[in-house]
Amino acid sequence: MEKSFIETQLKPDLNKINSQLLNLNFHLEEFNKLKLQIQTMIDQNIKKFNTKIDMGCGVFYEAEIPDTTHINILIGCGVHVEFTLEEGLQHVNNRINTLNSKIDTLNKKSANIRANVGMMSEAIQELQRLEGQ
Repeated sequence: MEKSFIETQLKPDLNKINSQLLNLNFHLEEFNKLKLQIQTMIDQNIKKFNTKIDMGCGVFYEAEIPDTTHINILIGCGVHVEFTLEEGLQHVNNRINTLNSKIDTLNKKSANIRANVGMMSEAIQELQRLEGQ
């Protein structure tokens, strides 16, 4: 029965946490890229630049960004907010801190579940060994 608890509860919980960690790490990587881009625009005092926008299916559209004093950032639920570069950088830093905090919490939960799986497996083996005597 204990083995069943490991398979039906602990391992699915661990898989769910691992999936959440993958998602959070993806978003963390995206925000770190955005932070680097914003910081570069601030440091190099970039006022305008040309870029290519991915339209999907491998099709790119050349675009000119004529004014880099403001940036639009997706804050969730399809909502974009316009920030100055400094405000955008602060928002991105806040999101990075929040994501790191969530990742740390999930890593601790994952470690706890893995420890519980290990302890229960050892306990089951010990019980089976005692029953065999």
